[in-house]
Amino acid sequence: MKKERLQAKLADIAELDSAVDRDTAIHELWLKVKQKGVRKGTLEKSINRMMVARDKISVDDQMAELFGDDQYFVIRQGGKVRVGYWVEEAFNADGDTRKVLSLMTRADFALLLENEFMKVGDKSEPASRLWLESLDRPTYLSVALDPTGAVSEDVLNLWQGFGVVPKHGDC
Repeated sequence: MKKERLQAKLADIAELDSAVDRDTAIHELWLKVKQKGVRKGTLEKSINRMMVARDKISVDDQMAELFGDDQYFVIRQGGKVRVGYWVEEAFNADGDTRKVLSLMTRADFALLLENEFMKVGDKSEPASRLWLESLDRPTYLSVALDPTGAVSEDVLNLWQGFGVVPKHGDC
């Protein structure tokens, strides 16, 4: 069996949902290629790598769907580490709004998402734990209030602009 054809067969097997079906298909494929010196363990490792790659994409898609555009972030402030998020809040009688930083503990974040799970391989994993362990989650090591916006990417700039609109006339 040619290498390209073997890779295609392995990819097909990796897409099978049932572990029993995968094991059966691996065994049948191994019976066809063992005379060429291919070990069953090598086939299994190749399929596992393909499944991990497939599931990684799947987890990333699930993360994007659940957590959206950096809706949450980890922030260190005042010697404590919290999960942060922005809340829209009205600040005058005209109905103007501003974003206000809100913080919660890891336990609160886990409680908030306690009923949210992500499929990883054949298992369901808590979404909060997967997000907290993700290398892609936004993380800020400090905060600043800088109207110029000249802060590094690991600093959360709390500057949201002036809270009033300038008007001509006497003060």
